[in-house]
Amino acid sequence: MRLFFDESGNTGTNLSDSQQPIFALSSINISADEANGLLAELMRPGQSEVKFSKLRRTAEGRQAVIRLIDSDALTPRTAKFAIADKRYYLISHYVDKLTEPVHYDLGVDLYAKDAHVAYANVLYFAGSHIFPNGHWDALLNAFLGAIRGPSDESYRALDRTAALAVSNAIPDSAEFSMPLMLAAPQAKKLLKGFVNTATFDPALDLFAILVQAWMRESDGYLDITHDQSKPMKLPEDFLRQLMRRDVSNRIIGFRGRQAELPLRVSTLEFGDSRAHSQLQLADIVAGAAVAAFSPSRTEDEAADWERVREAPYALVVGPMWPSVSNIGGAASDPQPGEGSLVDGQMQFFRDSGYFDH
Repeated sequence: MRLFFDESGNTGTNLSDSQQPIFALSSINISADEANGLLAELMRPGQSEVKFSKLRRTAEGRQAVIRLIDSDALTPRTAKFAIADKRYYLISHYVDKLTEPVHYDLGVDLYAKDAHVAYANVLYFAGSHIFPNGHWDALLNAFLGAIRGPSDESYRALDRTAALAVSNAIPDSAEFSMPLMLAAPQAKKLLKGFVNTATFDPALDLFAILVQAWMRESDGYLDITHDQSKPMKLPEDFLRQLMRRDVSNRIIGFRGRQAELPLRVSTLEFGDSRAHSQLQLADIVAGAAVAAFSPSRTEDEAADWERVREAPYALVVGPMWPSVSNIGGAASDPQPGEGSLVDGQMQFFRDSGYFDH
């Protein structure tokens, strides 16, 4: 199976960019001839390629994108995209890397029954209420500062910010303030294995999510061409590590939230969209996804993208997206031998020797 990937809204580990709060990665499974036929209706005289950034500027261009998204040519068999709310993604790492280990030491397994998902969603929707007066935002910024620029000073800043947040937390919030109080002084130790890696880049997780989705539809190996991208090239080593065939095959995660490693990818190359019409199509899908789900749309665009927001849900896989529905209810009990996706992936990297260098 030959796939073509492109992204929109990629800011790497800068997860607090207010101008680009959403990241999307799209994938296309269409022949060049089919892609050329779809793009022909979008091409303007004198253009050498179709770019979403140009199409979105006019009502005519937006309508053309809507017709493409609504067309029978784009189905779950030919197109998929994954999307991430960067703030939610940052909060998820805050839970995974800081509060989960503290809970575990206290005898509470946050990964069991997906309690970590509920915990992250509570913080997404109510973090500014639990830690009011700007302390929640300050805490997230300090955490982001520690993972992007690890140093003794950034760890001390995180500890100071956490102490202020805890001291100003609302009453009866011990479930959230106590783990923070215990974790912040240990941040350097807790984050040691993750800093200076691509762990905190959502492009990696969304890439793996999309590949897993295509793997479920094919028993063979995938050949992937990704659009040339400086942000995506940075974590390339990390991506290729996930494809190491010399590491034993395994299924990680709990039932209902599982993944196969290594990724069954035969080739991963970076190509020029001018040479691959499928990459141009992937650019349009990724751009439309970000425009549809972004809160910062202009008034002129809002009505158009609202239609797109409804249309592509069949194409979405594994969104890293906050939802109130994820707060209530619980997944099934873990089965013997099962572990979390996070633990499984970290074990895979240890087995591959990634952390040795």
